[in-house]
Amino acid sequence: MRNFRERPRILQKKEQREIAREIKEPPLTFSFPLNERRKDALEMIYHPEKIKEEKVLGLLESEDFVEKRIGVELVSKVKEFSRDSAEKTLSILERMENKEDYFAIKEDIFESKIRILTKIDKERAFSIIKNTLKEGYILNGRYVGNLGIKKVAIKLLGEFGEKALPIFERLPEDIRRMEEKEVFLGKLRALALKNPKEAISFLGENIEYIEYIDPSKIPSQLFNFKEEFLPLLEKLAEDKFWRIRLNTAKLISHFLSEKRGISLAKRLSKDKEDLVRIETIKSLSNCQDSEKVFPLIEELIKKERIYRSLSLKDATKIFFFTLKLGEKGKELLEEVKKKEESQEIQKAIELAFKINKQRKYYLALPKSLYATPFTEEMKRAVSSLWKVREKLERKFKDDFLGFIIEGSLEKGYFGPKSDIDYAIIGKEKKIKEIEDEFRNFLRGLNLKPCVILWISLLENGKLKTGVLEDFLFSGLFFGDKKELFKIQKKFLEGITEREWDEIREKIMREKTSLFTTKWRFFKEL
Repeated sequence: MRNFRERPRILQKKEQREIAREIKEPPLTFSFPLNERRKDALEMIYHPEKIKEEKVLGLLESEDFVEKRIGVELVSKVKEFSRDSAEKTLSILERMENKEDYFAIKEDIFESKIRILTKIDKERAFSIIKNTLKEGYILNGRYVGNLGIKKVAIKLLGEFGEKALPIFERLPEDIRRMEEKEVFLGKLRALALKNPKEAISFLGENIEYIEYIDPSKIPSQLFNFKEEFLPLLEKLAEDKFWRIRLNTAKLISHFLSEKRGISLAKRLSKDKEDLVRIETIKSLSNCQDSEKVFPLIEELIKKERIYRSLSLKDATKIFFFTLKLGEKGKELLEEVKKKEESQEIQKAIELAFKINKQRKYYLALPKSLYATPFTEEMKRAVSSLWKVREKLERKFKDDFLGFIIEGSLEKGYFGPKSDIDYAIIGKEKKIKEIEDEFRNFLRGLNLKPCVILWISLLENGKLKTGVLEDFLFSGLFFGDKKELFKIQKKFLEGITEREWDEIREKIMREKTSLFTTKWRFFKEL
């Protein structure tokens, strides 16, 4: 039996480079040097058929935090555990749960524990989830539960189908309020297992959630009921809120075998929002039957020149998605390149070919300083944002309180191709109108809107947030500082010291994480 606590052999640089070249879109990164155990982990991540319980146990027993973390994530992907291995794995996970060292991955540990327990003792797993959700976050004025753990428990509860539905109805009020989206998705999963058609009806009755949920979390079995689902998508494609139309574009890939699905994609490809059009092209490029979708992509690229209204970055995305269609996509782009005189379009096509050919990804990126050669671009962006603030104040008066800028502009590596991450703060009755106007103002100043979040004040003075709480205490603020202080104070009065510690910990972790910084500079330069 191999001793997993021994320091594994470090691979030669040539071996490491070969592995790096094989990786496609890695969701996880390892720092170099790459050793044998990490090589095994990467193989299991990208080739699930190679996952072996012995190797996963080895990762869990490792003294290396990164390897242990990957072991936690791979546990739930092991198809079959022997009873002994399952009990041993559970024992390791339970020990990790009780150690402060693993506080940052406590939710992953809890989820893996429940998933492995479900395979050997489903009733016990269900009982743990029920007990986790029995009490709310606050009991007798004291904070009693971990935010992340309860959120994971809600997700897992939905996987128990019909027997989970009564639990959802009895959830404590503060959980239902604070985890509104997770509760909705959990109940949707439970209904999908009970009766998919009933789940589709439930989704249609709660359209407002589609604006904020991740479409990939909608249960896949619902897409088999095309006659019931397509009318809902057609309705969503006409919605006045662009984020609902964006998520509709993400969902159409499941319905492109139907004429109505192709027709719907055509409608969405002409949407006024760039992001909706790009997502539609992406969905079309992911269709397995490229013969069916190619005529539409050809029309959009060749006749309507959909790329002309887009930035260099977004035009490159569309051309890259077109290349995924194979030889026909390549021929189409070569034809466009011959006819197009715009240097910007020529560059976008060249970049798409380059990315498609090289597909280079890295196992790790070294940290970089917060510095930028694009000082003028940053000055222009900040100056423009002050103008946006003034315009919104004139139009919405007291209904608009300000906005917070996060991401590359806040951190100092903003460049010509960067977009703007932000959160809007305003009165509930006008928040969506303010949001749309904000995006229009940004486009008018040649700034690219990206992530939209919001914090709104209800008539009764309470806060309603569609934003991670750390946004309230970090970033660049453009607006009335006195009003921001009032909102921060109101928020802090409603949380415990433990909750504030979690927010602080997140701010410190995310503001000092520079893994994307070097790659951002590489793209800009």
